[in-house]
Amino acid sequence: MRKERLIVPVLAVIAVLWVVAQLFSSVLFERSLRQALDDLAARGEWRVTRTESDQGWLSSKGRLILSPLLGRPWRLELNYTARHGILSTDVEGILLPRLDTVLQQALGEVSAPSVPRWRGTYHTLSGQSDLGLALAPFVIQQNGRELAVRGGRLRLEGAKSWCLPKRRISRYCKTGIP
Repeated sequence: MRKERLIVPVLAVIAVLWVVAQLFSSVLFERSLRQALDDLAARGEWRVTRTESDQGWLSSKGRLILSPLLGRPWRLELNYTARHGILSTDVEGILLPRLDTVLQQALGEVSAPSVPRWRGTYHTLSGQSDLGLALAPFVIQQNGRELAVRGGRLRLEGAKSWCLPKRRISRYCKTGIP
């Protein structure tokens, strides 16, 4: 058999494997996000709402709203865009803090040249995630007083165990946490 005849089937197999891996990465990201939101809501301190969700193989978009369960004086709107890759998913978006009218009056006028941006990476195989938040400079003015913040950066890292709850035994999982 000639080598030229093997090129097309080999390329077809590689393309099929890439599509399956891409779909797997997308499904794992959505599953992990849904589980993280459910865990956050189960704590009983937060109201978590996913208002928009556009899931895809190569990318996903959506909007999340987080607010405290009691009082609800403020809420955070997180808009995100996720670009799925085979080994990792890159997520970025903006963070829009919203205040209710009473808290807005108490704080006074808040002005910022740009909204806070965040960026993260979700590693598909390990379940590990990295998150960075960049705050733009902003100014809060109230009754002639002024608070100026020059900006800031925050970096968070986390790991997710893929163990099933009933199988958290040291011989099945690395952590062995019950």
